[in-house]
Amino acid sequence: MFTRSIYFIATLSLICAIATAGLLFFVFTFIQRSGSELEKQITLIANNNAKETVVNNTLQSVALTATKREELLSFVLTEDQTGSFLNDIEQLGNKQGVVVSTDSLEVKKVSGLFNQLSIKFSIVGEDSEVLHMLAILETLPYHNQMMSLGLNRESAGNTRATVELQVTVLKK
Repeated sequence: MFTRSIYFIATLSLICAIATAGLLFFVFTFIQRSGSELEKQITLIANNNAKETVVNNTLQSVALTATKREELLSFVLTEDQTGSFLNDIEQLGNKQGVVVSTDSLEVKKVSGLFNQLSIKFSIVGEDSEVLHMLAILETLPYHNQMMSLGLNRESAGNTRATVELQVTVLKK
């Protein structure tokens, strides 16, 4: 009888040990899979947080630079302002005592946000007034470049200047 109960207890212990080992194997496999999934989710959350930080920093930069961008845009003509710009130049010439006329006007298409407006002016007047008007054109408060300049003396004290000015224009 003593041997039968020992075999029974030994068999029961062996079954319990195998069941416990199987249960431990299942638990460890489940933990490993869950940990792997958790690592993927942590990486995904970290990537999303990094993207959110970049977006927030960009929005903050946009908000902080709004006044500077508006100020910079004040130095660039828009397509709507082109006609009044030409009129202002001619009126400014009249105030300086010279006659300013627009000989040609050409829009050069450029990729991006801006086009180049190429304007050829003729300026006629006394030497000093023509030179003063040229100085004004060089220092216009717009992004521009003087592409060519020609000076011809028409008569004693009078000069004709032909100027090609290239002005940056914001596309609409």
